Amino acid sequence: MAPDEEPIVVDDLAVLRALFDESRLRVLAAFSEARSISEVAKELDVPVTRLYHHVGVLSRHGLLRESGQRKTGRHSETTHVAVQQHVRLSPRLQATRLGRLFETHAQDADPPSPIFGLTEYDIAGKQLVTDCIDLLMRSQSGLLADMPTERVDSVPESRITLASGEVVASTPVASQMDIYMNIPEVIEGDLQDFISMLDGAAEQSLSQIMPEFFKYLSDVCDASGQTVNAGGRPISHALLLEAIAAVEISFDENGEPEMPTLVLHPKTAETIASLPPPTPEEDAAFESMMKRKKEEWFAKRRTRKLH
Repeated sequence: MAPDEEPIVVDDLAVLRALFDESRLRVLAAFSEARSISEVAKELDVPVTRLYHHVGVLSRHGLLRESGQRKTGRHSETTHVAVQQHVRLSPRLQATRLGRLFETHAQDADPPSPIFGLTEYDIAGKQLVTDCIDLLMRSQSGLLADMPTERVDSVPESRITLASGEVVASTPVASQMDIYMNIPEVIEGDLQDFISMLDGAAEQSLSQIMPEFFKYLSDVCDASGQTVNAGGRPISHALLLEAIAAVEISFDENGEPEMPTLVLHPKTAETIASLPPPTPEEDAAFESMMKRKKEEWFAKRRTRKLH
């Protein structure tokens, strides 16, 4: 049975939202005459299960209806037909922003263009995905979570000039992530695959960015002489004291040390936490070292003021 000649008037916002999908609009066009789901799936080259989903949505909103049964060998198939391919919005929906967008960008094309192909939606969608991935990366990396960041249009090469005059450069790191999403599922509120994609993309980005960050940190420490080669020695308070001695420590006006943040591998952190308390000799060595560092720090400040 052919669709009725009179266009269907849509006055339900839920129906309008159901039409905001290029795939669904193509499905509606394919049912211009009574056809089975398997027949249309073959024509559109889409999985039958996915087409059942679209047909269900269109049927629930009164855009498709069952038209009969068709024998195919030993089995019979239900056929569907579009109630009306030509859709007209009610004055109430025409006055809405979504209504204006639909009439401008969806009905003028044959086949109708995807409403979410609009630039403003594209930009907002990319921004949402980017922000979600950034938040997930910070939730997965405590170190990254503590780093202040700023969004910029471009990232220049970073250069650090050490006291020795040596320059340590770092070029921007480009991370690549596999981004995919099923728009119809997202619209329908089925977000499981979308969330899994975001989580996987965050892991993928971290696996590319953090090794480069640690490499740059290592290069700066090596160039500034702030590294200690343990030479196979086990972790101990003596080794930690040697490592701290190689690090430049600043002091506030009251002479209190501003200790640097230590970034450790989880297993290294566990090993340090399991060490026995330091001996009196080790405590005394630490106090002596901190006293020497404080004297050196304030001596440098006095020298800078004289210059």
